[in-house]
Amino acid sequence: MGAIIWQKVTTCHTTGGATVMGSYPYPRNGIIKLDYEFILIFKKPGKPPKVSKEIKEASKLTDEEWNQYFSGHWNFPGEKQDKHLAMFPEELPKRLIKMFSFAYETVVDPFLGSGTTTLAAVKLKRNSIGYGFVE
Repeated sequence: MGAIIWQKVTTCHTTGGATVMGSYPYPRNGIIKLDYEFILIFKKPGKPPKVSKEIKEASKLTDEEWNQYFSGHWNFPGEKQDKHLAMFPEELPKRLIKMFSFAYETVVDPFLGSGTTTLAAVKLKRNSIGYGFVE
């Protein structure tokens, strides 16, 4: 279906390591700071189940949300990587859940980590299932 570029405002201090990586200030082994991610959007084939008028209304996005969420470029801060290996802000799953699910549907997180997706789902009146592992 497409992709969204998430421009995450971040710093080099995300992992608690050094602020400058690579061969700074000399050439050849410098490391590029990746301050963006691609969010790939896929659609399951077939017809989706019918949704009642009440649930549609409970799930309606505002004009501002629609215009902001369905643009191809998002710009909001990332999350400090101090509690989990792949932390992301609640804003990320919140937008995707609101864009692609109705209230009371189930959101599946196949890479359950710190629980950010589940937290966003519960706040948006969605059920949530997550799969993770314990180290």
